[in-house]
Amino acid sequence: MASVYVTYTDFRFRRIPDYISLSLFFPLLLYRMIEGTIISYVPGFILTAGFLFLIAYFTNGGVGGGDIKLMAAYSLYLPLAGSVFVLISSHIYGLLYGLVFLLFKKKRVEIPMAPGFLLGFILFFCLQI
Repeated sequence: MASVYVTYTDFRFRRIPDYISLSLFFPLLLYRMIEGTIISYVPGFILTAGFLFLIAYFTNGGVGGGDIKLMAAYSLYLPLAGSVFVLISSHIYGLLYGLVFLLFKKKRVEIPMAPGFLLGFILFFCLQI
């Protein structure tokens, strides 16, 4: 339910509330540590959240901090393949979203990434056999 709310706020206001991203992240982190499986989620965390962090760093904010924190939370829930799938599918969503705005001659558009993350998350679980 939190992911749906975050998707709404990102789409409507271009903001992802920290209290929601962090309320997803820290309980999952604690759970993975207690469960003893945190090591198997670290590669997905570093690859996906780290990738978004690097984009934000080198583009001076091309990706928002809320997007990074939300992807970090998803990466603690999903296996490596799922995290990468969500990251790739969210960027495909972003590309399509941006292309639609280019057709209407908008020069600059802020792309809400939370809807793409949620879409990728749902698709990953739907496409699993």
